[in-house]
Amino acid sequence: VLHKVVEGTELMQVKNADPAVADMLIESGRELERQGVRAIVGGCGFFGHHQSRVAAALDVPVVLSSLEQIPLVRRMLRSGRKIGVFSDAHYLTPALFRASGVEDISDIVVSNSTALPAVQKQQKTGSFNPHRYERQLVDLAKELVGENPDIGALVAEYTEFPTFAWAVQNAVGLPVFDCST
Repeated sequence: VLHKVVEGTELMQVKNADPAVADMLIESGRELERQGVRAIVGGCGFFGHHQSRVAAALDVPVVLSSLEQIPLVRRMLRSGRKIGVFSDAHYLTPALFRASGVEDISDIVVSNSTALPAVQKQQKTGSFNPHRYERQLVDLAKELVGENPDIGALVAEYTEFPTFAWAVQNAVGLPVFDCST
């Protein structure tokens, strides 16, 4: 496993589907190909905006967004179950879902969290508290599932989530999918 930070990408560029981000992802992907990787997985769900373009430019399989798992998760669930999505709801658009291979969003319930922007600010200032963040995610999951008891699984869009997925899964008793799955 090789990790690569895509230098030059800013969060707002990524969230707003800036085409320059695709160029940076392609360049980084080509570098990883030269190093011998056999597949590329993105950490930020908003990279899904660029899935088609990046996959077409590279020779290895590419999955840029955890949202691309939604069709698979949907097929795993009993009919009538919904999928809860953890994300910054303001930027989680139908266009992003479509770019990630999700045409129908009628069975998707998106979290409405103020915790996510706060975490991003905490990371920039060096005041990030992982224990507090874990509690916020667990509380958010409990709230989301409590308000929507027909949710059968959760998908997390953002990069920081995998470290805390086990706590969320244990708290709500549902499978959790993220960029590490």
